[in-house]
Amino acid sequence: MEKVKRKQWSEVDMFHAMEDCGAGMAIRQAAKVHGVPRQTLADRLSGRVTHGCRSGPPTLLAPEDENSLMQYFIYCASHGFPFTRQRLMKYANKIRRFRHPGETIPPLGKRWWEMFRRRHKNLSMRRPDTLDRGSAKCATRPTMDTFFTSYEKHLEESGLREKPRQIYNCDESGFRSDQSRHKVLAPRGAKNTCTSRLLGPRSTSQCWPAPPSPPPHLSSTPSVSPVATTHWEAPPPKPWLH
Repeated sequence: MEKVKRKQWSEVDMFHAMEDCGAGMAIRQAAKVHGVPRQTLADRLSGRVTHGCRSGPPTLLAPEDENSLMQYFIYCASHGFPFTRQRLMKYANKIRRFRHPGETIPPLGKRWWEMFRRRHKNLSMRRPDTLDRGSAKCATRPTMDTFFTSYEKHLEESGLREKPRQIYNCDESGFRSDQSRHKVLAPRGAKNTCTSRLLGPRSTSQCWPAPPSPPPHLSSTPSVSPVATTHWEAPPPKPWLH
């Protein structure tokens, strides 16, 4: 048996059919002219079905909460903190608990994840780059020559050539405790996906002047996700984010 194809019409067609009916055209004739189901058109006109709404049960997350989560995800991805599937679902579960305090809320599962992907087709799963393409692009001979030219000019203008104690050479060495590359979510069409700060790198820094003397104080902070209170152009803060 051939599978029946459903909804071979658009909401724009339905809107125009409703306009014609409002202007006095018969329901049957408007349905035929615009290629929409007669009974569906009648349900929309009578108010039995709200125009523009989707059939089926409501989503487990309200549309405004999903949009808020997507906004935060895109911001994090653009700053080098893309979400894994597990991390996105963790935030989604956190939103549900926030919206239903005191209730026992079952965790979201595979079905929710699949439907979430269908609703947001601008997302894709990909393996992150082992090396940020931006960093690789900067490691070129012209870029290096430009840096040293500017550096020499700064030494001359600042009079630092005769003050070696004020010139510090800071070297940083880093290595990763996690060499695997788990798939992460990325906006479809993004040129590269970098997780250099997400996989828990370990680094050590050495900073010494010439001639050698006790180094200045150095500080390091663990990798954390960007939040609105500490980053420019971040999405508005949300209560479920803290």
